[in-house]
Amino acid sequence: MPDRNLGIMVRELVSCFALDRFVRGLFSPLFVVCASLGYLGLLLSRRSFPDSPGALVWFVLAPFAEELTWRAIMQNELARLLPGKGPLTRANLITSLAFAAAHMLAAPRLMSLLTFFPSLCFGALWSQFRSLWLCCLLHLWYNAALLF
Repeated sequence: MPDRNLGIMVRELVSCFALDRFVRGLFSPLFVVCASLGYLGLLLSRRSFPDSPGALVWFVLAPFAEELTWRAIMQNELARLLPGKGPLTRANLITSLAFAAAHMLAAPRLMSLLTFFPSLCFGALWSQFRSLWLCCLLHLWYNAALLF
C-alpha cells in the first residue's frame, strides 16, 4: 500500500509541472488579482536590488524550493486528508500558517508573520490550478517586491 501512495504522489508532482495548467492560470482573474497585490508592494517599496550572487539565488531558487515543499507536497497532502472547496481551504490555511512559522527561522518576526497573506494567494492558485510554475512565478514576483 505505501508503494501505491508513493506512486500516486510522484504522478501528482509530475503533473504540477504541466504547462497547460500554467497558461490557464496565468490568464485567470485570480492570478491577476494576486499579481496586482504584489505590484502594490513594488510601488510601496523603495529598496534597490542587491547585486550579490547569493541574492540572485535566493530570488530565483527559493520560490521554487518553497512552492515545491509547501504547495506540491504539504498542501496537496493536507487537501487529500482535509478535503475542501474554494481557494481558502483548511489545507491552504494550515499550509500558510506553517509557511509563516518557517519564515520565523530566517526573518524578523513581523515580516515572517506577514508572509501568511501571500502564502494564502499561492495556496489559492495551487488549489485552483495545481501549477507549480504559476505559484513559483507569483512567489518570485512577491519576492521582487521585497528586493526592489
